[in-house]
Amino acid sequence: MVEHSISIKPGRRASDQDGKVHNRWHPDIKPVIEISPGDEVRLECLGYDDFQLKDTDDVNDVKTIDLSRVHPITGPISVKGAEPGDFLVVDILSIEPLSGVGYSAISPRLVGY
Repeated sequence: MVEHSISIKPGRRASDQDGKVHNRWHPDIKPVIEISPGDEVRLECLGYDDFQLKDTDDVNDVKTIDLSRVHPITGPISVKGAEPGDFLVVDILSIEPLSGVGYSAISPRLVGY
C-alpha cells in the first residue's frame, strides 16, 4: 500500500514543479516529504531532458538542449531516523512511463557529463 505520493505536472519544466524537482543534490534543498522506514512512496519523475525534446524528429531539439536543465530529480525525501552516512536500501517495485515517447541519444556535447 502506497503511503506517500509525489506528483508532478506533466509537460512542465522542473522549475515549474513547486519545489518538488531539482537537478542536483545539495544539503540546502529541503525535503518534499518525510517517510518512515518501510513506507511505500509513489514518485512521478521528469525525463532526462526536462521536457526540452519533442516528438517531432527535429535535430535542432538536440542541438539546442540546455544542459543546465538536464537530469531532474524528484524529491528529496527525508527518512525518519536516518543519519548522514547511513546506508539506505530502496526497493523499486514498479516503473511505468508517464508518456508514450522514449528515446536515447549520443551527443558529443554530453561527453564527461
